[in-house]
Amino acid sequence: MAKKSDHVRKIASLNLFECLAFVLGRSFELFVDQVFPHILGSISDQREVVRDAAISALKVIMGNFTNYAIKQALPQFLA
Repeated sequence: MAKKSDHVRKIASLNLFECLAFVLGRSFELFVDQVFPHILGSISDQREVVRDAAISALKVIMGNFTNYAIKQALPQFLA
C-alpha cells in the first residue's frame, strides 16, 4: 500500500515546495540545499505527474533566485 501512495506524497511535497517558494520569495533561498535533491530526484521519476510537479516547483523556485543563489545551486544541477 505504501507503493501506491508514494507518488501522491511526492506530488504533495513538491506542491508544498512550490507554494513555500511563492510565498517566501527570495527568503526561500535559505532552504535550497535541503529541497533541491528532492526536486532533482523527482524530475527523473517514472510517473509523468511527478515530473510535471517537480518542473512546476523548480520554475517557481528558480524564478525567485538571485544571481548569487543560482551560482550556489549550479553545482547541484551539474551533479
